[in-house]
Amino acid sequence: MLIDFDKSAEICGMARLGLKGNALTPEFGPYQRFVFIVTNAPLETDEPLKEELCDHCGKCISACPGKAISEKGLDSWQCSVYYRGAAKENVWKEKPADFEKIRSGEKRFDEKSAREAHALLDLLPPTHYGYVPCLCEMACHEACYQHLMEKKEAQQHD
Repeated sequence: MLIDFDKSAEICGMARLGLKGNALTPEFGPYQRFVFIVTNAPLETDEPLKEELCDHCGKCISACPGKAISEKGLDSWQCSVYYRGAAKENVWKEKPADFEKIRSGEKRFDEKSAREAHALLDLLPPTHYGYVPCLCEMACHEACYQHLMEKKEAQQHD
């Protein structure tokens, strides 16, 4: 069974989904991890968060080096290539001919081209748990977090 952790966190009342489809909380923005225990035990429930956290400000869109986020949401294949470091010159086994277009986010990746790029970006030792380290520095998360904290601070002063 696969669990969509972000959607599950929203359904369980712990978060709201942002433009990118990731879970946001008032306290930590996009910076948290969720763990779930699947059970049939009777449990008390909380109401889902009613507060909309993502105001579609677009800061995550501007911050993404791979232009993987738009008003429509996240292009996960595009994101996956930049997550693995596509915008950085020193992570490629072989520097592609269209590297400048890749670096600027102009080149679009689909499933086939993303998988081909993954093979050229797979420079770090494999992990036993399948986790792929983030090499794009999650600029989208940082921009989102900063915006949410500024918004929260402004609301506290009102």
